[in-house]
Amino acid sequence: MGTSPADVRALARAVVRKDSVAQFLAEDNTSLREWGSVDEAAESGRAFLVTPKDTLLVVDLDLDALPFSATHVLEWLEGHGFGNSVVRVASGRVTGDGEPHEHIWVFVPKGQRELLRDGLINHAGIPKAHVRAGLKMRPPLSPHRTPGIEPYLIAPEGVAEALERLGPPDVAGELSDYVMALVRHGDTAGRLRGRSGTLYSIALGMRRKNRGFDEFRAMMLNTSNKGGAKLHEDIIPNQGPAAAERELWNTWERAGKHVASTPDFTKETARKRIADMMRDAALLTPWGGRTGGYDLRVLMALCLIAYRNGHLVQAPSLRTLAIEANAGKPSAVSKGLGRLEAAGWIQGLSPDGTTNRFKLLVDTYPRVIGATSIDCPPIEPMDVALMTHPAFRAVSGLGITPGRAWMMLQVLGPLSRADLTSRLGCSASTGRRALDELESVGLAVETADGWEAVGDVDDLDRVAAERGVFEVLERQADVIAAERRRQEEWEAQPVEEKLRRLESRQRRPEAVPSSDSLADESA
Repeated sequence: MGTSPADVRALARAVVRKDSVAQFLAEDNTSLREWGSVDEAAESGRAFLVTPKDTLLVVDLDLDALPFSATHVLEWLEGHGFGNSVVRVASGRVTGDGEPHEHIWVFVPKGQRELLRDGLINHAGIPKAHVRAGLKMRPPLSPHRTPGIEPYLIAPEGVAEALERLGPPDVAGELSDYVMALVRHGDTAGRLRGRSGTLYSIALGMRRKNRGFDEFRAMMLNTSNKGGAKLHEDIIPNQGPAAAERELWNTWERAGKHVASTPDFTKETARKRIADMMRDAALLTPWGGRTGGYDLRVLMALCLIAYRNGHLVQAPSLRTLAIEANAGKPSAVSKGLGRLEAAGWIQGLSPDGTTNRFKLLVDTYPRVIGATSIDCPPIEPMDVALMTHPAFRAVSGLGITPGRAWMMLQVLGPLSRADLTSRLGCSASTGRRALDELESVGLAVETADGWEAVGDVDDLDRVAAERGVFEVLERQADVIAAERRRQEEWEAQPVEEKLRRLESRQRRPEAVPSSDSLADESA
């Protein structure tokens, strides 16, 4: 009996990280630049990858020669309390002796995955390339890339029990208190257009949070939820369940069209446009030259501030941007902003001649000819913003190029060294040094498929702490705070006192410490 698409879909939904998409695999095991929803991939019958949620770890035994056995892994997991959290999956290939290759999925309490990963590597002796935490994987029961043995569950044998062991699925964005109140109690304030308006507002709120139709349908058909009053009080009694289904679907579709066409003055759509800009800048745009990587960091910082605020126009101080981008001196940030404006990424807006205000040119920023969103999966802005983490600070940290390389491997990996170097737009030696730096601190690993990123923000914090970057940031923050205090004191003085002090400084110049004195943290 063949595996049903419904089982593949259920297991894929159980293991995938929220808001992640599926990436299809070619027969040679390379990742295609082709993405789809998890449901579409499960129905396609093709091999595909997903990014697992952060409460799952996978031990990969899908190789012909292994220095360890599945029995060894299972006994170690059993001895450390994970015996009832394991799902064993036959991957779709067999050894020369006819034994199935397999993936061992392990559910881990939130926040403990890296501890288990370290234990498997350092104490169980499993090579780190086989312990996959946060790396793309084929979901259980999804097809192998080449025709052969159909994947199946080794233990437990039933899908229902496997779903229990894999833990609760990640969910999309949380619904606001306002939308949940509409769901449970209806429009008690009488502000919407009757029961139809209530139904539509709930669909709109769920659409904006990327929730699914099945969840919307279940909520509205639940008679205890007053938000579905139109269905329960009118449509179902008078027209029947089929009419209710049509009403639900039509409402859902109308809400989806509205979300897709909402103008930029709403925070949600502004954030979507900013996220697209961050993705294209970080992954699809070459940043060559001596200042290219630095300018990208400044742009990422400005975009991240705009994303948080949900507005394309921002006026952060140079000091704030220097801290946000981990980019060193405010004067260097100012020069970077000038280059970004000249290149067409931002537009300066300074009607008063003093305040630095910038608008992100989300509609006209420079795009590489031939590079489109098809070449890059949908991703969260925080994924690309991690390249500005203190761990990748210049000089005291790993550096700008390793930061961008790690981020590319996270999103696009696995990549060969040559492919990564080409995407970075750097020399072969620079790409090699970036990978060596990442591998030396446990942030990248070379697998049979190519280089992949390892770790998450906790690992970046560890690297930054080991290299003393946080101490550098504290010193910079102290200097910037002192500068701001001196500026406030200066502005509070009477004009006569300012003139007297200026004349005194002209007669006897004195050195004033500034954030620009952090010479070792230059661009």
